[in-house]
Amino acid sequence: MKIKAKTKDCSLIVQVKTSFGETLDEKQLDNFSRLYLRGFFKVKEKKKNCVEFTGPIGISLYERLKTPISKRDFLFVIEHIVFAVQKIQNAKLPIESLITDLEKVYFNENTKELNFLYVPFSSTKVKNNVREMLDSIIYSAKPAKENDMEYISRLHYFLD
Repeated sequence: MKIKAKTKDCSLIVQVKTSFGETLDEKQLDNFSRLYLRGFFKVKEKKKNCVEFTGPIGISLYERLKTPISKRDFLFVIEHIVFAVQKIQNAKLPIESLITDLEKVYFNENTKELNFLYVPFSSTKVKNNVREMLDSIIYSAKPAKENDMEYISRLHYFLD
């Protein structure tokens, strides 16, 4: 799967193209496109092996974690991940189709909210793991200088 993002008219357009041997699950994609889930990119256009999503402008979560992050912002990011997983589960959609790569999760710098891609494949070769995503965030985050700087290690201990 190839994912490209570009900004256009104050929004972020994300184009997902399937690789050789991958096919999109049209039924699940239609089900997802009918739902309104805050924090997820909306399906704008579907083609045979390409889907275009639109959403608010932002930077990748990977880029955001390169700069120091306060305890409040860090926990807000974790909260958005938990809410995204809950929304997918409540909609009875497979969680494996949630893109968990930090480069493909987008952070809105104005609202500090995360926006996720949901791309269902017929045969899921790509295993998207939420726990691995959380571990990546924990290891990538640089805590801001505060009184309580051990919040990241405490979260890691809690998850284990």
